[in-house]
Amino acid sequence: EKDLDLKYKNLDFKLKKYQVVRQIINDLISDFRKTTLKNLKASKIQSVDDVRCAKKRMAGFSALMSKKNGELKKFLHKNLYNHRKVKRMEFKSEMCLTGLFNAFTSNSALLPETVERDGDYDSLQRRICDYISGMTDRYAISEYKKLYSPGEND
Repeated sequence: EKDLDLKYKNLDFKLKKYQVVRQIINDLISDFRKTTLKNLKASKIQSVDDVRCAKKRMAGFSALMSKKNGELKKFLHKNLYNHRKVKRMEFKSEMCLTGLFNAFTSNSALLPETVERDGDYDSLQRRICDYISGMTDRYAISEYKKLYSPGEND
Protein backbone atom coordinates (compact mmCIF):
# COMPACT_ATOMS: atom_id res chain seq x y z
CA GLU A 1 0.00 0.00 0.00
CA LYS A 2 2.81 2.40 0.88
CA ASP A 3 4.57 1.43 -2.35
CA LEU A 4 1.54 2.61 -4.29
CA ASP A 5 1.55 5.93 -2.44
CA LEU A 6 5.18 6.44 -3.40
CA LYS A 7 4.68 5.23 -6.95
CA TYR A 8 1.79 7.61 -7.61
CA LYS A 9 2.71 10.47 -5.25
CA ASN A 10 2.76 13.10 -8.03
CA LEU A 11 -0.71 12.28 -9.36
CA ASP A 12 -3.83 14.16 -8.35
CA PHE A 13 -6.28 12.19 -6.19
CA LYS A 14 -8.64 11.14 -9.01
CA LEU A 15 -5.87 9.75 -11.22
CA LYS A 16 -4.16 8.17 -8.23
CA LYS A 17 -7.40 6.42 -7.29
CA TYR A 18 -7.77 4.91 -10.78
CA GLN A 19 -4.14 3.80 -10.84
CA VAL A 20 -4.45 2.17 -7.41
CA VAL A 21 -7.61 0.29 -8.45
CA ARG A 22 -5.88 -0.80 -11.66
CA GLN A 23 -2.87 -2.02 -9.67
CA ILE A 24 -5.05 -3.94 -7.20
CA ILE A 25 -6.88 -5.69 -10.06
CA ASN A 26 -3.57 -6.49 -11.76
CA ASP A 27 -2.15 -7.90 -8.50
CA LEU A 28 -5.26 -10.05 -7.95
CA ILE A 29 -5.15 -11.45 -11.49
CA SER A 30 -1.39 -12.09 -11.39
CA ASP A 31 -1.59 -13.85 -8.02
CA PHE A 32 -4.57 -15.95 -9.11
CA ARG A 33 -2.76 -17.01 -12.29
CA LYS A 34 0.54 -17.83 -10.55
CA THR A 35 -1.13 -19.72 -7.71
CA THR A 36 -3.33 -21.71 -10.09
CA LEU A 37 -0.38 -22.67 -12.30
CA LYS A 38 1.63 -23.65 -9.21
CA ASN A 39 -1.24 -25.84 -7.95
CA LEU A 40 -1.68 -27.50 -11.35
CA LYS A 41 2.04 -28.26 -11.55
CA ALA A 42 2.27 -29.53 -7.95
CA SER A 43 -0.70 -31.85 -8.52
CA LYS A 44 0.68 -33.02 -11.89
CA ILE A 45 -2.53 -32.09 -13.67
CA GLN A 46 -2.51 -33.14 -17.32
CA SER A 47 -6.18 -33.01 -18.32
CA VAL A 48 -9.58 -31.62 -17.41
CA ASP A 49 -10.45 -35.00 -15.91
CA ASP A 50 -7.43 -34.68 -13.59
CA VAL A 51 -8.83 -31.36 -12.38
CA ARG A 52 -12.27 -32.89 -11.81
CA CYS A 53 -10.77 -35.74 -9.80
CA ALA A 54 -8.43 -33.55 -7.76
CA LYS A 55 -8.93 -33.57 -4.00
CA LYS A 56 -8.32 -29.84 -3.63
CA ARG A 57 -9.27 -26.75 -5.59
CA MET A 58 -6.74 -25.96 -8.29
CA ALA A 59 -7.70 -22.38 -9.06
CA GLY A 60 -7.43 -19.70 -6.43
CA PHE A 61 -5.41 -17.04 -4.67
CA SER A 62 -2.36 -17.53 -2.51
CA ALA A 63 -2.91 -17.47 1.26
CA LEU A 64 -1.48 -13.95 1.48
CA MET A 65 -3.68 -12.62 -1.34
CA SER A 66 -6.74 -14.36 0.11
CA LYS A 67 -6.08 -12.52 3.38
CA LYS A 68 -5.61 -9.19 1.59
CA ASN A 69 -8.73 -9.80 -0.50
CA GLY A 70 -10.71 -10.49 2.68
CA GLU A 71 -9.48 -7.22 4.16
CA LEU A 72 -10.46 -5.39 0.97
CA LYS A 73 -13.96 -6.89 1.09
CA LYS A 74 -14.41 -5.83 4.72
CA PHE A 75 -13.25 -2.33 3.85
CA LEU A 76 -15.63 -2.09 0.88
CA HIS A 77 -18.59 -3.33 2.90
CA LYS A 78 -17.90 -0.85 5.66
CA ASN A 79 -16.99 2.18 3.54
CA LEU A 80 -18.80 1.70 0.24
CA TYR A 81 -21.63 -0.83 0.14
CA ASN A 82 -23.06 0.30 3.48
CA HIS A 83 -22.31 3.99 3.00
CA ARG A 84 -25.23 6.33 3.65
CA LYS A 85 -25.25 7.74 0.09
CA VAL A 86 -25.28 4.25 -1.43
CA LYS A 87 -28.10 3.16 0.89
CA ARG A 88 -30.10 6.27 -0.03
CA MET A 89 -29.68 5.51 -3.75
CA GLU A 90 -30.72 1.89 -3.14
CA PHE A 91 -33.81 3.12 -1.30
CA LYS A 92 -34.75 5.56 -4.08
CA SER A 93 -34.22 2.89 -6.74
CA GLU A 94 -36.41 0.45 -4.86
CA MET A 95 -39.12 3.10 -4.46
CA CYS A 96 -39.00 3.88 -8.18
CA LEU A 97 -39.13 0.26 -9.35
CA THR A 98 -41.81 -0.71 -6.83
CA GLY A 99 -43.82 2.37 -7.76
CA LEU A 100 -43.68 1.57 -11.47
CA PHE A 101 -44.62 -2.06 -10.89
CA ASN A 102 -47.52 -1.17 -8.58
CA ALA A 103 -48.84 1.48 -10.97
CA PHE A 104 -48.76 -0.84 -13.98
CA THR A 105 -50.25 -3.85 -12.17
CA SER A 106 -53.06 -1.82 -10.63
CA ASN A 107 -53.89 -0.06 -13.90
CA SER A 108 -52.62 -1.79 -17.04
CA ALA A 109 -53.97 1.10 -19.16
CA LEU A 110 -50.88 3.03 -17.98
CA LEU A 111 -48.67 0.64 -19.96
CA PRO A 112 -47.60 1.63 -23.47
CA GLU A 113 -49.44 -0.04 -26.33
CA THR A 114 -46.32 -2.08 -27.12
CA VAL A 115 -46.86 -4.12 -23.94
CA GLU A 116 -49.62 -6.68 -24.42
CA ARG A 117 -52.23 -6.28 -21.67
CA ASP A 118 -54.35 -9.34 -22.39
CA GLY A 119 -53.87 -12.67 -20.67
CA ASP A 120 -53.90 -13.85 -17.09
CA TYR A 121 -52.62 -11.78 -14.18
CA ASP A 122 -49.39 -13.79 -13.73
CA SER A 123 -48.36 -13.35 -17.36
CA LEU A 124 -49.22 -9.64 -17.17
CA GLN A 125 -46.94 -9.30 -14.14
CA ARG A 126 -44.19 -11.07 -16.09
CA ARG A 127 -44.61 -8.69 -19.05
CA ILE A 128 -44.54 -5.70 -16.69
CA CYS A 129 -41.31 -7.01 -15.13
CA ASP A 130 -39.82 -7.46 -18.59
CA TYR A 131 -40.90 -3.96 -19.58
CA ILE A 132 -39.42 -2.36 -16.46
CA SER A 133 -36.19 -4.38 -16.69
CA GLY A 134 -35.67 -3.02 -20.20
CA MET A 135 -35.75 0.59 -18.97
CA THR A 136 -32.63 2.66 -18.50
CA ASP A 137 -32.24 4.33 -15.11
CA ARG A 138 -33.04 7.72 -16.62
CA TYR A 139 -36.15 6.44 -18.40
CA ALA A 140 -37.44 4.66 -15.27
CA ILE A 141 -37.02 7.84 -13.21
CA SER A 142 -38.78 9.84 -15.91
CA GLU A 143 -41.70 7.39 -16.04
CA TYR A 144 -41.94 7.38 -12.24
CA LYS A 145 -42.13 11.18 -12.20
CA LYS A 146 -44.81 11.17 -14.90
CA LEU A 147 -46.90 8.74 -12.87
CA TYR A 148 -46.42 10.18 -9.38
CA SER A 149 -45.57 13.89 -9.72
CA PRO A 150 -48.66 16.09 -10.25
CA GLY A 151 -46.76 18.69 -12.28
CA GLU A 152 -45.27 16.20 -14.75
CA ASN A 153 -46.88 15.79 -18.17
CA ASP A 154 -46.78 12.83 -20.49
